[in-house]
Amino acid sequence: MKELTKEEVQQMISLGKPITNSSIQNLDLYNKMLFEGEEVRTPVIFESCFLSNVDFAILQFYEEVVFQRCKVISAGFHGAYFYKGIVIEDCEFHDTLYFDCGGHNESPHLVKINQTDFYGYVDFFDSWFMGPVEIINCTFHAGTNLLCDMNDFEFPPLLVNNSGNLHLENERGY
Repeated sequence: MKELTKEEVQQMISLGKPITNSSIQNLDLYNKMLFEGEEVRTPVIFESCFLSNVDFAILQFYEEVVFQRCKVISAGFHGAYFYKGIVIEDCEFHDTLYFDCGGHNESPHLVKINQTDFYGYVDFFDSWFMGPVEIINCTFHAGTNLLCDMNDFEFPPLLVNNSGNLHLENERGY
């Protein structure tokens, strides 16, 4: 696994190149030289990567975002918009994951989370799913508030074989 710097990853993403078999310590995409404002207009693809800290807060992604076979220690997507959807497959997220206060997809683009272990709480407070959602074979070890407000979904979510509390209002357990 090769070690990449934040700047190397930013450059690769700005060119639409996938990030594979890499270790990245601290990643954000706040680089005015490569991305216009808080807008990312290229696909963001991570395959078989280790990411210690991902900060995608307040960003708007105009192409698909993909995490496949990744181990992520800490991640924040607070206020992020994934207009073409986000795919998370065969991954591990270890700390609290913040998906709160965002719009996560436009129809017909999919939010797809499959075969993923979430060891920390997953916070979907005030999220809006404008397109279809599939969550299949996932484990929410510390719970999530994903299903606390079904009005967050424009389409009924497809939920299959998931474990953990999907109605947990907050990470304190109530």
